[in-house]
Amino acid sequence: MSTTQVIPENFIQVSKAERDRRWKRVRDEMVQRGVDCLLVMGSSGRWNEMHANLRYVANYADNLSTLSYAIFPLQGEGTLVTQMSIKRSNLAQCWFSDIRGQSTRKLPEILAERLGDLNLLQGSLGLAGLTFLGGETIGLPWNLREAIHKKLPHVKMVDMTDMFFTLRAVKSDEEVACLANSARLSDIAFEAKLSLARPGVTERELYAGMIYAVEAAGAEPPTFLVLNSGSMPGGPLMGDPSPSNRVLQPGDVLCSEIGPKWAGYQAQGSQTVVLGKASPVLHELAQYGAEVWHKIVDKLRPGNSYHEALHAGDDIIRAVRWKLGDLAESFHPIAHGAGLNGPDPEPPFDELQPNQAFNVHIGHGAPTTQHLFAGCCVATTKGEARPLSKYPIEELLLAEAEKARAAALDDKVLDGARRVLAAAVEEEVVAFLGRHRYPLAYSALFRDAGRESAVGRLPEGNAGRATDGT
Repeated sequence: MSTTQVIPENFIQVSKAERDRRWKRVRDEMVQRGVDCLLVMGSSGRWNEMHANLRYVANYADNLSTLSYAIFPLQGEGTLVTQMSIKRSNLAQCWFSDIRGQSTRKLPEILAERLGDLNLLQGSLGLAGLTFLGGETIGLPWNLREAIHKKLPHVKMVDMTDMFFTLRAVKSDEEVACLANSARLSDIAFEAKLSLARPGVTERELYAGMIYAVEAAGAEPPTFLVLNSGSMPGGPLMGDPSPSNRVLQPGDVLCSEIGPKWAGYQAQGSQTVVLGKASPVLHELAQYGAEVWHKIVDKLRPGNSYHEALHAGDDIIRAVRWKLGDLAESFHPIAHGAGLNGPDPEPPFDELQPNQAFNVHIGHGAPTTQHLFAGCCVATTKGEARPLSKYPIEELLLAEAEKARAAALDDKVLDGARRVLAAAVEEEVVAFLGRHRYPLAYSALFRDAGRESAVGRLPEGNAGRATDGT
């Protein structure tokens, strides 16, 4: 018997009402398709995003188990089979009381036991494999499917993966609220990036600061973050999942995309920050990029076509090609579903519904030598598109770090006083670390020529809270 202390309230989760809503939707669909039981597969792959289908029915997604499985019958108790057992997180969060800490090789035996209990040894078993976006659907491993067939030769197996494409696409109000909280965390990451990015800091240090900021504020680990830095013109600066030891330089362009999860829901945010004054070309790209983004978002309304909305900005791109040449390819807009544990797979319907959500980005995968990369999550609520970030796309597309920090300090600067920008920036960093309770260890991020900055002199109360984990 586990002695692990289990306090569900210590974990951010959706409500029991949301659980009941999901179970009804899933079981209604099972009845329509003549399926007696589901076997839903999940994986900790890609920042735990591959657990989405399993989490939809079991509220479970750990980042330790390579594979997990939910046995979900039309009637009766569900069963979770996972490599991670006797941990407070799975005991506190999983909606099933029957949790088996077993390897995948034991799954056919456990499945046979459960189907026998349910008198379904000659029933229909729906298989739901891993899913990530529309073109990356992965089913059940062949050897596992064969082992199940050998153990249960009279059970009819059918593919039910596509069912989740539809069910997860249209959200409840509670799910949209979770996405809004995730977007709030993405905004915190943007603020951390603006406060911490400066010449002399490494990519690795900036990455660590952004992760700390969102996870201290409630994000569920692991947090999706890709980040890259460099000069423009230059090679494309698409975010990289492995931050390097590269030291940031004056004039650098920083592109990042983050997807912090709140109760499992992920609203992505991407931003471009310049260390210094942005070039006229980047300002021009930001102007047209914002126009393209607004055209797309304006069309993301219930009743409109998703694919028409995605191409709503094409006329702007064509119109500026004569002026920008190949740089017109830099806008490269995308709008993919936002939802549970990560991006939603594309649903089988094109007409937009109320309470869908999309991560709308400009510059994703741009092949050009100069580009911007920015966007946020947008929900199709109340008959219109509602961006969930508090920051306008114009700020996300192009932010000059020093100018943004200085603007935040206007109320601290005495009239007529001449202050060195670096000193003002240090004060803002101290304020930021105080708000987000950074530990003193992060003072290493802000050493200037071997001299420890004011960050090392955090107020004693903040230092205590940061180190005791509360």
